[in-house]
Amino acid sequence: MGFFIKCRILQMARIYFDKQIFSSLFKSDKKEYEKLLEILEYKKPLICYSHALLLDLKNDKTDYKYKELNFIEKLVKDNYLSYHALDKKTSPYLAKPLKAFEDVENENNDIDFDEIFNIQDDSLSESEKKIFKILRELVYETSFNLNVDDFKTKDFPILNKLFPEMKKSMSLIDFMEYGTELVNTLNEDKALYKELRKISDDHINNGKFIIKYNDVDFNEDFKNSILKKTFIEHINHSLNPNEDREVTRYDFFTNAYINLDILGISKESRKSVRFKNLMNDGLHSYYGAYCDIVVSEDKGFLKKSKVLYKLLNIDTRVVNTTEFVNILNKEFTKDKSALDLFNRIHKFIDDENLKNYYSNIETKELTRVYLLKEYFLNYFNHLNVYKTEDINNLYFYKLRKNYSYFGMYREYELIVNSCYNLFGLDAFGRKEYDFENENLQMKNGNWQGRYWDFGILKIIVDLNKNYFNEIFLLFQLDTKETNYSDKI
Repeated sequence: MGFFIKCRILQMARIYFDKQIFSSLFKSDKKEYEKLLEILEYKKPLICYSHALLLDLKNDKTDYKYKELNFIEKLVKDNYLSYHALDKKTSPYLAKPLKAFEDVENENNDIDFDEIFNIQDDSLSESEKKIFKILRELVYETSFNLNVDDFKTKDFPILNKLFPEMKKSMSLIDFMEYGTELVNTLNEDKALYKELRKISDDHINNGKFIIKYNDVDFNEDFKNSILKKTFIEHINHSLNPNEDREVTRYDFFTNAYINLDILGISKESRKSVRFKNLMNDGLHSYYGAYCDIVVSEDKGFLKKSKVLYKLLNIDTRVVNTTEFVNILNKEFTKDKSALDLFNRIHKFIDDENLKNYYSNIETKELTRVYLLKEYFLNYFNHLNVYKTEDINNLYFYKLRKNYSYFGMYREYELIVNSCYNLFGLDAFGRKEYDFENENLQMKNGNWQGRYWDFGILKIIVDLNKNYFNEIFLLFQLDTKETNYSDKI
């Protein structure tokens, strides 16, 4: 068959690096990072960056960060992950690092509550003005009566530093401003945070509930602490004490990450640890949960991320640089031909890979579901095999057992281009992925996908509109004309 041509398969596993990995690759002052950079330049995996990386770079007050951003762009292209606070949703965006950093760099972290709640705008309607009036009254006139003694104690003088000049009665605006100042204090004074962590650890944990890699027993064991709740219950209760609102994944995960440290379950051992760094590490771990592999050299980050992913059933691998290089060398396919591709299909269809099976109520035909031990086309991890009349159908798709509920345009592009390199022009003369036009078609719901007709074999690439518009690959083999039928 003329379509058995040799080509290079592009890599599609979704990779996430923390800030230190990007910086080390940029410097390339160690052989291990020189080697990793060479492999990345050759295999070109899909690497994502996030808002957390931009926050890290914002801490650099020199112009060095712009050189680093230019370098990062060569690796990540425009694969950007960010959480939208109003929509309460994390999504992929097509944004290059330098452009995305402009918005973060110009953000003012100082919140002017007076400006927010005292809007004077003649363009507002009467109903909108009434809403703002109610908000102002709520914020400035609602009082909280606090027992100041709860925050002042001779036993823990640190609390006097954290809560200086606390009033017995505070308005909501006072309380919000106080909370903002508290976070700023913890961010700037690393000794203060470490002292606060020691108090929390000594009086709640005292070394009883700690973790090792992949150990989640601490969750249930935590019921034996003075909090009388599992770790998960404690995080949910702290975020939603009245059980009257939904706790987002973003809030839960980042708070869980920080609490692993504050409660002494997995303490950072670094002498230079700061609350701000800990919060941003939590953000990196959160965004990593939307990817297939997370890479870091930070032992504390690796430990916390591994245990949280396991606790929350997030099937994302967390590895160091050496482990990642081994994965790239062993699991990422190099040059292949279409014939090699088809020859590999048979090893997927065996009892070891069989995950489940079910029968169609109407046709009584059996569908077998296989969990693939390696990614097909470095993307698909499941295969359904079923028969319709004289056609054997092999339906490849990806199921994600992590936080990601979306595919990415760059992933779709890589899959289509890989198939084009393997099988050539499709039946309608379509070539590589036309990024601008086909993205728009996908957005409008009228993408045509790809279709190859080789007589005994038909190949289809399209979107499953019933499952998050996830892309799939379908092989249809005519059992009357091919000897594949006795093996499938």
